[in-house]
Amino acid sequence: MAVRIAVLCVLAALICVFLRVERPEIAMAAGLVAGLTACLMALGELESAFGSIRSLLNRTIAERDDLRLILRACGLSLIGEYACQICRDAGEGALAQRIEFGLRVSLFALAAPFALELMNMVLEFPV
Repeated sequence: MAVRIAVLCVLAALICVFLRVERPEIAMAAGLVAGLTACLMALGELESAFGSIRSLLNRTIAERDDLRLILRACGLSLIGEYACQICRDAGEGALAQRIEFGLRVSLFALAAPFALELMNMVLEFPV
């Protein structure tokens, strides 16, 4: 799958290079379409990975909330990274940095209850 995605993206990049001179808006649209296609191609791999995580967590003592937290964090990271790359491709590095900042805040907010629970467990541990 990775080879197919790489070939798609390299071909799209070549097309974008040629189009950018005369029609930059078409080049950007072609890049976005290729990027979305690559993401859709990778969805099968993501489903497999999430299934593996689910299987692993079902065999451990992890609660369902922990599984949701991990999957949500993975999803946020992937979406945020993709959005940042789109902004950078469009020449908007500052917007990409704002997305990264928002992503970090969101991931921190997701992890805060888990970190608090972990700290409570450590504090309750007999010395």
